[in-house]
Amino acid sequence: MQSVQQFMDLLLKKYEEMRASETKRQVIINKLGTQVASLRSLVSKQSEEISELRKGADDAEQYSWLPNMKIQGLPQKSKEDILSLFADLAQKLEVPFEDSDVETIHRLPAKREGEPVVPIRFVNKMLKEKWISSRAKLRLLLESKDALPMFFCDNLTGFYKKLFWAEKQKCLEMEYKFVWSKNCEIFVRKIKGAPLIRINGFAELDRLVRQWTQSLMNVTM
Repeated sequence: MQSVQQFMDLLLKKYEEMRASETKRQVIINKLGTQVASLRSLVSKQSEEISELRKGADDAEQYSWLPNMKIQGLPQKSKEDILSLFADLAQKLEVPFEDSDVETIHRLPAKREGEPVVPIRFVNKMLKEKWISSRAKLRLLLESKDALPMFFCDNLTGFYKKLFWAEKQKCLEMEYKFVWSKNCEIFVRKIKGAPLIRINGFAELDRLVRQWTQSLMNVTM
């Protein structure tokens, strides 16, 4: 009987040791879980901070580009004086113009068929806006002469160019009629007369898409 009791005591001792070991293990697991959660929170916070810093840098770069415009479709001539071509266009559009208004102007190498893009940097953004405001006159001028397409637009940085084309694609899917940039800010509008919506980042574009998706789901319910 004594040997049986000793054996039972030994089993009980082993059981208690196992329970204690399991308790310690669970404590360690809980601590690790807490640490992992803290690390995830830290990484998420740092990712947000990095995104904000990157967005700030993108905004600062785009702000420095406010005086920039580009022309697509300006006819190219052999041995051209591109500034003179631009001055001739200003005269046709009745836009006040002096050579000193322009800081830099040149043609980029053509990437596809058609006239190469002409980026222009004015000495200030107000001069650029005069040209942007003349786009309606440009359309009428081209229609009257049955000329090839030509247009002016903001010269967007790489980030905002990607955002603009992503918006164009998404708004086509969502049947938004208007997507445009003004003063290097991007706007969308569902239909004529509807409120305009400013989209200044991919997060806002994603939110607009989610709202549109939710509205579709509400209609089908």
